[in-house]
Amino acid sequence: MIPLIDTHAHLTEEVFRTRIDDVIERSNARGVAGMIVPGYTRDACFDAVRLAGEHPSIRAAVGIHPLFLTDPVNSPATDPIDELETLIDRTGVIAIGEIGLDYRHASADRDAQRIAFRRQLDLAMERDLPVILHAVRAEADLLDILRRYSGIRGIVHRVSCSLDAVRQLMKLKLFFSVGPDLFIPGRSRLHELVRVLPDDRMLLETDCPFSRGLRGDPSGPWDLPDVLEAVAGLRGDAPETLAASMNGHHALFGCWSQGRDVSTVC
Repeated sequence: MIPLIDTHAHLTEEVFRTRIDDVIERSNARGVAGMIVPGYTRDACFDAVRLAGEHPSIRAAVGIHPLFLTDPVNSPATDPIDELETLIDRTGVIAIGEIGLDYRHASADRDAQRIAFRRQLDLAMERDLPVILHAVRAEADLLDILRRYSGIRGIVHRVSCSLDAVRQLMKLKLFFSVGPDLFIPGRSRLHELVRVLPDDRMLLETDCPFSRGLRGDPSGPWDLPDVLEAVAGLRGDAPETLAASMNGHHALFGCWSQGRDVSTVC
């Protein structure tokens, strides 16, 4: 089996943090060779960078999630987005994320989210890094902002956009990651997206532990082969064939190309 990369695993969460070696070993045993750990708060960014520095199979992304711009864990004495610049050059940092827009709550400060999003996109462009994008009920603004950043590279994480929005995002040369949401009954729109996305623009993730595995338990990177099986089943492909053609992580990050040891690249 081709080694798999979990492009979105929150291994900084407490459920993983105290047993990270076991998490990596269990995931490796199921063919998951690498994991990208995104930040979403100031502290999560620092923790992700620490994990990437300690474990060869982990890479980090640093960014402030739109729902955590004013979270208490982001010290009010400092600007967490300014602090990202202090982390970008650290070992194992390969992206800016998790960043974006989330309008699910009526109380969302949309202006503040758009400003923070643009600042982090500016940083990604300045440092030539891909972005890991979070978008919930914000398709129009997401597209409007991204169109102003010619050449931006990135992943729409846990994609849930409309088919029309995905087509527009594909014109921007973005990638799309899918995960355990495929296991939720009634996700017909997501199933349709999986069927139409090109192999080389689709990536896999678990978004663990904020999703459920195939059997309903909290997810981990070890669930990624189940996601691959679900995608392959929807597309009528053999899992091994599909895994070999889903090489977007190399195109985005310049690392983890198929057949290479993740500990020797990036």
